[in-house]
Amino acid sequence: METLEPMATAPVRILVIPASAGAGASFLSQVLAWQLAHLQSGEKKPAPRPAVSLIETADACFFRALGMEQPYLERRFSDVHLALEKGSPIRDLVNERDGINCLFRIPAKSPELTVPRLFRLLNSSPGSVQIFDFSGLDNELLSDAAAEGEVRILVIDPLPSSLLAACDRISSFLLRFPDTILVVNKMNPGVHKRQLSSFLDRKTCCYVPYLPPEVIYKAQYCRLFAASLQDARPLLFKSVSQLLSLIDERLQQPLSRALLPSCEPSSGLSHFKKKKQ
Repeated sequence: METLEPMATAPVRILVIPASAGAGASFLSQVLAWQLAHLQSGEKKPAPRPAVSLIETADACFFRALGMEQPYLERRFSDVHLALEKGSPIRDLVNERDGINCLFRIPAKSPELTVPRLFRLLNSSPGSVQIFDFSGLDNELLSDAAAEGEVRILVIDPLPSSLLAACDRISSFLLRFPDTILVVNKMNPGVHKRQLSSFLDRKTCCYVPYLPPEVIYKAQYCRLFAASLQDARPLLFKSVSQLLSLIDERLQQPLSRALLPSCEPSSGLSHFKKKKQ
C-alpha cells in the first residue's frame, strides 16, 4: 500500500456557497465537516486539537441547531467573530464538538462581519481543513472572498423558481471560477434530471438527496450533526463519496493527506457504509 505524505502546512480551505437562500449550504457544510472529522482509522486517542474546523461567516445557523449552549453552560464558548472585532488572535480558538472545531456565530451576540474581518477569518483560522459556510454572504463580498479558497462548492436548489432566481449568480460565479464543484441539493423523484443538467450546462454535478424531514428534526432535537445519524448515513453514502472524489481532483491529491497522521485514506467512508439488506 502506498504511503501518503502529509500536505504542506498551509490549510485547505473549502468554501461552501449557496446559489440561493435556503439552497442548503449550511447542511452540506456540516455533512462534509462531520465526515472529514471521522476519517480516522480506528485511532482511539483523540487529537489534542481538532484538524477540521467548521466556520460560519455571515449567517448564524449551527449554534442553536446543535444546541451549543448546552455543552458550554459551564465553560465559555469562544466567539471567533467577537475575537475578530477585538483584534484578538484566533489561530488557537477551539470549541470542540464531535471532533470538529466549531467556530460559529452566536445569534444576536456576534458582531457584524466586515470586509477586513472576513479576510482575516479566511486567512487566520485554525485547522488543517477549514470548511467555510458562506450562507448569507452578499455578492459584494462573495466574489473577492471566493478567490481565497482552495476548493469552492456551489450549492443549488433544483426547484425551478429557485434556479431562475439564482441564474445570474450561478452563471457569473462559474464564469469567474470555472473549477467550482456544483452540488445539487434536495434531489428527489420530482426533479427532471435531464432538464436540470441542460440548464446547468455541466457534465459533472454531485447530487445530494432530499433527506426526510424526520431526520432533520431528529438531529436538532438530539442536538446532533445530521450526518452522524444512522438514518442519514446510507442516504448520503453515494453523494458524499462522489463529493470527496471531486475535492481530491481539485486538489490533485487526496484531501485525507491534510488530516494525517490521524486518518488513513482507505477509511474514508467507513461511517457512511450502506446498511446491510
